[in-house]
Amino acid sequence: MSAVHSRAPILSVPYDNGTLDLEGAALVAWNASFEAAQALRFAVPLLSRAARVQIVTIGEDAPEFPAAGAAAYLSHHGIQSELLSVPRGELSVGEELLNVIIDSRSSFAVLGAYGHSRIRERILGGVTREMLLRCPKPLLLAH
Repeated sequence: MSAVHSRAPILSVPYDNGTLDLEGAALVAWNASFEAAQALRFAVPLLSRAARVQIVTIGEDAPEFPAAGAAAYLSHHGIQSELLSVPRGELSVGEELLNVIIDSRSSFAVLGAYGHSRIRERILGGVTREMLLRCPKPLLLAH
């Protein structure tokens, strides 16, 4: 079963990593989508244990529920977070996000899992697919 077909969050731990450090730094990928909000909601118990929580946006922040709203939601649960806005460069969103996860030395990342049609996914790829294939850190995914 894939993350985009499950109603429960999926925790993906890379085979070669094999560890999940809940007390390290956590990164939340935020794009104001329903899937990102679901992942954030499901991740609250894990994020409450993290030493540091960063909420990262790639490119423009969505105006309907900006990253500041995600930070306020976490704050209501006693979780302090910092916002990190990464400008959209020439890399794909997945590549930018992967670089941020690695550069920030995050122990794990939280992101919404969004599925496209098979043909679109095969031609264009997708952030969820790229993270599952290339991210060296554990991921909590929710759809």
